[in-house]
Amino acid sequence: HYSPTARAALTPARMADASLRWLALLLILALLLPTPSAAQAETPTGPIAPTVNGVISLATSPNDSAQVLAGTINTPELSTIFRSADGGATWTAAGTGLRPDISISDIAYDPANPSVVLAADGGFGYLFRSADGGSTWAEVPAFKALIGENSAVGELYSAAVNGVTTFYAGTRFDGVLTSTDGGQTWQSSDLGLAGDARRVRSFQMFNGVMY
Repeated sequence: HYSPTARAALTPARMADASLRWLALLLILALLLPTPSAAQAETPTGPIAPTVNGVISLATSPNDSAQVLAGTINTPELSTIFRSADGGATWTAAGTGLRPDISISDIAYDPANPSVVLAADGGFGYLFRSADGGSTWAEVPAFKALIGENSAVGELYSAAVNGVTTFYAGTRFDGVLTSTDGGQTWQSSDLGLAGDARRVRSFQMFNGVMY
C-alpha cells in the first residue's frame, strides 16, 4: 500500500506510465501462455478418416486382426472399400473391380481361407469377390440374377464346418442365398421362409444351428 505522501506524489503522468507497464507485462504473459485453441491443435486426434462417406460395414481378417476392410455408402463421393494393414491407423482404397454407384452393406471373409472375401451391395444387389484379401475385386454376375430387381443384400455371414466354408447372403425380399465354393456360385436356401421372413437382416450360428 502507498502512504498518503507517496500516493500524492503519483502524478497523473506517472500513474499512466505505471498502467502501461502493467499492460505490457500482461500482454507478454498472454503471448507466452498457450491458448486453448493452440493446445487443442497440438492434441493427437487419432487416425485420419479415409473418406467423407459414411462407413457402413467393417470386417477383420480371421487370421490377422490388423487387416481391416471398411465399406462405405455411395454419398457424397463415389464409394469403395478401404483397406488397412495396421489396425486402422492408415488406409488405402481398394483396387479395380467395384462399381462406383454402390453402397457396401457388408463384408465377409472366408474363415478357412482369408484371401477370399465377399462384399455386398445394399442398394442394387450386386455381389463382389476378392481372391487377394480385398486388394482387387470382381463382380459375381450370377448372384444378381437370383434376386429380384428391387432386392439387395443387407447381410453376409460365413461359417466353416469341418473345413468347408458356407457363405450366407440375407436379401431384402428374396430370403437367403448360400455358396459353398467361396462365393463363386449361389443357390436359394429360403425353404420355410415366407412373407416378411424373406427379408433377412442378420445371421447367427449356435451349436451348429443357423438362426
